[in-house]
Amino acid sequence: MDIIIPAPPTKTLLTGDDLLLIEAQQPGKLFELIEGELKEYPVPGIDHSEYEFLIVELFAAYKKQNKIGRFLVGEAGFYTRGDNKTVRMADMAFISYARMPAEKKEPGYGRIAPELVVEIVSPSNSADEMEEKIQEWLRFGALLVWVAYPKTRRVHVYTHEGQITILNAEDTLTGGNVLPGFSVAVRELFGE
Repeated sequence: MDIIIPAPPTKTLLTGDDLLLIEAQQPGKLFELIEGELKEYPVPGIDHSEYEFLIVELFAAYKKQNKIGRFLVGEAGFYTRGDNKTVRMADMAFISYARMPAEKKEPGYGRIAPELVVEIVSPSNSADEMEEKIQEWLRFGALLVWVAYPKTRRVHVYTHEGQITILNAEDTLTGGNVLPGFSVAVRELFGE
C-alpha cells in the first residue's frame, strides 16, 4: 500500500487591488504587500504624526514658492518592483512634474518612482527592515531617501549614487537637485 503525502497548501498571493480592498475594510491599520504576502505594521503613534506634520509644514511653505511637483503624505503606496505584487508605503514622498505631469492622475498605488522619499523611524521599525526599505526605494528610482530618527534627532540621507550622509540636529538638510533651494536645520524637523 502506497502512502500518499498531501502536498503542502499553496499560499494565495495577493495583488495591489487586493490590498486596496483590505485597507478599505480595515481602516486605521497599516499594511504593505511584499511579493504577494500581506505584512501588517503597528500604526505609528502621536509623536510620529507630529513629526510628519512638522515636515509637511516645511514642504507646504516650499511648494508655495516652487510649483515643481507633488508632495504626498499619509503612507503613499507605490508598486516598487514593476509588478502588482509589492506595494511599499512612504511616510512622505515628492514626485516632480517632470516625472508625473500635473494633469496626470494615477488611481490606486503609484507606478512612477518619487524623486524623494521621507521615512520617519518608529520604535517598531527594525534596522534590517529600514535598510531593506531604503534600498528598495533607491532601486525603484528614488534619487533621495531621508530617514528621520526622532530618538537621536538625526537624519540619514541616502542618494541614488550610493552616498550616505548622517546629519545631526545642528546640521542643515537640503533638497539638493531634487528640491532646489530647500534648506532647513535638522532640529526643526523635530520641533526644536
